[in-house]
Amino acid sequence: MRKIRGIVILWLLLYLCGCSNKEYVRIGESTAKMSLEKRYSMETAVQEADLIAVLEVEERLEEDLNEDTTYFRCSLQNVIVGNIQESTIVLKQEGSSKMTYQDFPMFGIHNRVLVFLKEASNGKHSAYYWMLGANTTLFDVVETNKQWYAVDRTGTLSEMMSKNIPIVSDKEIINDVIYDLKKQDSIWNDNRIDYNYHVIYDLETLINYIQE
Repeated sequence: MRKIRGIVILWLLLYLCGCSNKEYVRIGESTAKMSLEKRYSMETAVQEADLIAVLEVEERLEEDLNEDTTYFRCSLQNVIVGNIQESTIVLKQEGSSKMTYQDFPMFGIHNRVLVFLKEASNGKHSAYYWMLGANTTLFDVVETNKQWYAVDRTGTLSEMMSKNIPIVSDKEIINDVIYDLKKQDSIWNDNRIDYNYHVIYDLETLINYIQE
């Protein structure tokens, strides 16, 4: 009897582990066009952010279907601006498995992004942040040929920079970055998403600009 009970417990543990690792929905049942009250420039995003950092998405914690928001645990890879003691934060993303915003799929595990964040409190999570301007202030971070690059997700910040900084113009590098970005996350091959890879920067150059 003990042997049977042990087998059942082992089966349940394996089942639960399998469920927790199951791929979650990243493009909702419906989509909506995002409407923002404020459009950020690079300068205003830097001024208003409590934390600017390169993050790696580690885990999807939960979603709130009533508010259409999802929470992720992210590790801090590079703190560019701000003071923080923690090595991980909880990041709120607008959208859920029920509804996502146009061209703004839910983050995938191991996605790396450069984001401009505001600290908040929801009474549930510590080191909790949300993104200024949602996806309009978001850079996808990708490694290509042992060099790190940042891709302006919507092109909004690049359009509103008061100072010109060098962008990647070499077509071969651009193609390699786009190839590696799609290889890193297959969501960008989904024909429901329009991602034009607007502007690409050398990551170190972009970080230096932000810190000036």
